[in-house]
Amino acid sequence: MTSPESRRFPQTEPTLAYDVAKARLAMRFAQIDSLDTKVATLLGFGSSLLVILGAFLALNEEPLSRASVALFIVAAAIYVLLAAASLYAYSPRKWEAGPKLDELWGYAEQYAPVVLGWWAAESFKTCCKNVEDQMTPKLLAARLGVFLIAIEASLLVAGLVVQADLVSPPW
Repeated sequence: MTSPESRRFPQTEPTLAYDVAKARLAMRFAQIDSLDTKVATLLGFGSSLLVILGAFLALNEEPLSRASVALFIVAAAIYVLLAAASLYAYSPRKWEAGPKLDELWGYAEQYAPVVLGWWAAESFKTCCKNVEDQMTPKLLAARLGVFLIAIEASLLVAGLVVQADLVSPPW
């Protein structure tokens, strides 16, 4: 963030711009928290499906058909992709949360409160843009997770249906 002296700010009160920019950044961080919760839910659901499959296999007295085994293996591979997408969504990112306090403290003796207010508002605005840019890969990983969980569930159901002899596989 550049110093207040390198910018020309309006001499009007910065309160509205400051409050809006700060609230927008807080909203972005709340969206990130919500997205993290959704990713965790998807991973938990995918894990639960595999646990249910494990219980079925443990309680099943009949030998598994090759078709069921193939479907279960593909479902497990899809789960690995889901776990990788979740890990990517959770991977560390460099979040910025507004003006650095040390800088603000240092500028407090040099600049008028109006200039500092505009400088802080601009800092929140810049941080909000950076957070939005870094949210995009996290959002794409979450969308991929939704797609993968649907495939995993479908494969597991198909494997169970085939194993129960409710339908004959085409191969």
